[in-house]
Amino acid sequence: MIRIDDRVIIENAVYYAAGGFALWKGGRWERFISGALLVQNTISAVMQDARRLEDPRYVTLTLDVAVLACLLYVAFKSDLRWTLLGSALQILVVLTFVTRIIDASINSWAYVTADIALSFGLMGAVLYGVVQHQRRLKAAARTLSAPGGP
Repeated sequence: MIRIDDRVIIENAVYYAAGGFALWKGGRWERFISGALLVQNTISAVMQDARRLEDPRYVTLTLDVAVLACLLYVAFKSDLRWTLLGSALQILVVLTFVTRIIDASINSWAYVTADIALSFGLMGAVLYGVVQHQRRLKAAARTLSAPGGP
């Protein structure tokens, strides 16, 4: 059976591996958002008090709003579809925290679980962006190497 501490370690290892992959293979926007997510996750982990999970984590909320601002910036500056999904997921992350602040009777595990699920969904959207970036690179390389190409 996996203990809670082991689960957290596994979740973070998967999250940082996915973020590292996006930093390594992604385009500029995927690297930008992945970097923002990894910084946000690191600061949140350092600042959070594991003994008081029932309290809203205002530092995390502030960082989540900053990540949302980054996602919206990229969504408006680029034509990448994954940024729309990522922005929508991040809006849900922020709304989850705001809902918990408004109604303290919501079980803390409910909003922590929602935050984890939505964060992994967001990292999945970034990884989709990385896959699309790699496909665009391969298509451009085939075009350049094709006989009679540009």
